[in-house]
Amino acid sequence: MSLLNSAESALVGPEQYFAQVAILGALIAFGLLVGRTRAGQYLSGVSVVMLGGVAVSNLGLVPFKAPLWDGVMTYLVPLAIPLLLFKADLRRVLAEAGPVTLLFLLGALFSVLGALLAAALLDAGPEEGKVLGTFAATYIGGSMNLVAVSNALDFVDLGTVSGTLAADNIVGTTYLVSISILSGLKIFATSDSDAGVDLPAPAPPAPLTAGEDVADTTMITHLAIGLGASALICALAVALAAALGVPGYAVLLITLLAVAAANLLPRQLRSLRGEFELGTLFMYVFFAVIGISTDISILLHHSLVLAAFAAITIVVHLALLLPVARLLGYSLADTLIASNACIAGPATAAAMAASRGWTHLVVPAVMVGVLGYVIANFIGVTLARLYQAGLLDAFLR
Repeated sequence: MSLLNSAESALVGPEQYFAQVAILGALIAFGLLVGRTRAGQYLSGVSVVMLGGVAVSNLGLVPFKAPLWDGVMTYLVPLAIPLLLFKADLRRVLAEAGPVTLLFLLGALFSVLGALLAAALLDAGPEEGKVLGTFAATYIGGSMNLVAVSNALDFVDLGTVSGTLAADNIVGTTYLVSISILSGLKIFATSDSDAGVDLPAPAPPAPLTAGEDVADTTMITHLAIGLGASALICALAVALAAALGVPGYAVLLITLLAVAAANLLPRQLRSLRGEFELGTLFMYVFFAVIGISTDISILLHHSLVLAAFAAITIVVHLALLLPVARLLGYSLADTLIASNACIAGPATAAAMAASRGWTHLVVPAVMVGVLGYVIANFIGVTLARLYQAGLLDAFLR
């Protein structure tokens, strides 16, 4: 048993729901506050929330397992997906992302190749196929897809999920620092826009924010509509997956229905306010629960090989994308923004574009990042299923 914890000895018992919610709220608030400080430049809010969760469980404050933690996995994660995708208008992606779209798709392909190489070189344990699919999805869309795909694949060992999250945090942070340095090296610049030192750097827009035609209604009305629409999509997807005899694919159907809604009703959904933030809050709750569910002994057992898995995936992604993009005549700025959107998602890609003065790339960064949100779940789950069916053996052996 890790440190001081067991379900029986934890200070807050498995059935003390209000106390557990209070602890979740405190962890998330603390993580968000740290994210606003100077230290937050080096340690993300997600990292703080997850590490805080590890601390409170392994020190015996809360149990590793509790019905509330299961409820978060079962209900909040699926509800978060439509909330984060309601403004994923694919027509805007194609119209506004320009050449970055092709680079992003190449980056997604190279992330898949990197994950396959990692699976061929490493032994990630009995759930290696799920690890393969989860990392491939993570480095096509970002952490939102890590959450969704790990939930869809139903890992038996939550220590593997927490190890994957820990590896992504460590390796992903190293990647962001590396490309930030690379973007500032003039030796790699292929155009004036690559240097990015003489242009004003506006604050990046929040990903998927509401459009200018926001309806004149209260925020609580918008939240109620967004949450209700998300629940309706989840209900339809779960029912459809059950009717088709594939309940494990409910998350994919949720993604599909959410994207369909975003593209069939773009004007109506663009007018919503606050739904993205609500989905983000749900994801923070998930990260806190994953941290709480982490037995340190299991984390240490898995983290090294999973960190190597993540590193190989990203190194292959960059090693292929940089020369191919240069061969095709794309600028370093376009290439790094597309890569950032793949590996870390739209928020960091937009922030990087703005901070480097690449003002023309802020909107494309958000748009291709949204595209990653859309396609990554399908690719990740498909790779895991192909692995489990033995159809990838020829590539991995």
